[in-house]
Amino acid sequence: IKYDPKTGEVSDSDLCDVTFPGWGDTWSIENLDTYRHSGTVYLEHLINSLRQDPFYVSNKTLRGTPFDFRKAPNENPDFLRDLRLLIEETYSVTGSRRVVLLGHSLGAVYCLAFLNAQSDTWKRKYIKTFLSVSGPYGGSVKAFKIEASDNFGFILRSPISFRPIQRSMPSTAFLLPDPRLWSPSEPIIITPKVNYSAHDYQKFFEDIGFPQGYELFKNTKPSVDGFEGPTGIDDLYCIHGTKVGTTYQMVYPERSFFHKGFPDQYPTLIPGEGDGTVHLRSLQLCRFWQGAKYITLEGAEHLRIVGDDRLIKLIHEVAGSQRSYD
Repeated sequence: IKYDPKTGEVSDSDLCDVTFPGWGDTWSIENLDTYRHSGTVYLEHLINSLRQDPFYVSNKTLRGTPFDFRKAPNENPDFLRDLRLLIEETYSVTGSRRVVLLGHSLGAVYCLAFLNAQSDTWKRKYIKTFLSVSGPYGGSVKAFKIEASDNFGFILRSPISFRPIQRSMPSTAFLLPDPRLWSPSEPIIITPKVNYSAHDYQKFFEDIGFPQGYELFKNTKPSVDGFEGPTGIDDLYCIHGTKVGTTYQMVYPERSFFHKGFPDQYPTLIPGEGDGTVHLRSLQLCRFWQGAKYITLEGAEHLRIVGDDRLIKLIHEVAGSQRSYD
């Protein structure tokens, strides 16, 4: 993604035409590959279970909203506009039945941004329930790791080869740990010379030779405040997994003949508590929203939670499915 320092705006490369097909339908969020296979299953298990109830029909009463995950919510105004129209359309198609909104991971943060941009009058008319699943409302240490060196878990490629792409994504900076949840004396990245906390982003980006990252952080982080829950919603749910080892700190070795050192060396990861991707203190931020029902699923990993039978059963109950899920 290209960044214009004069305007603070981002855009796709002139050589690319990036689209996100399947708006309103569910096929694009059931499996993340057009050649469907088990390695890219996303919401397929959940959606198939809901379709056992004749009421739920894809692209009619069961909708999907794929979005450009590379960008922060404030950089995706078309998504927020189109989501409002889709909700109103679904409300009409279902005979004025209010919508149950489900957001997972960054999608949950997008939902929060959307809901906080709507009037309470509109929300009371169209939205009955918001299910927030694994929302990283306080950011993620993993985003810090990605800015330094990471490879999205693809073991066949060096983290360094992915770094320019990952750093260009504003959503990576947007998801950096919220300084209000991490103390200045609590280092996240530990190196032989300098330690970096959630209060050292400017120095961190300067030291890794990517000052643009701090501009992306400043342009995106204030756009959504995870401390401010949505109003005007009858039922709020804060749901996430627990007791899955989650990166809490990263320790880089001394530079040597065998080690390139920070930031060109994969670090030793120190685990903390969370869902495998997001730390507990970030996940549980939504529990403090007024009226939120707080539900934790022990052992539910960040991505796999959407196929967890416990979550699917809860969604059936909340959505009023005519067919129970056992």
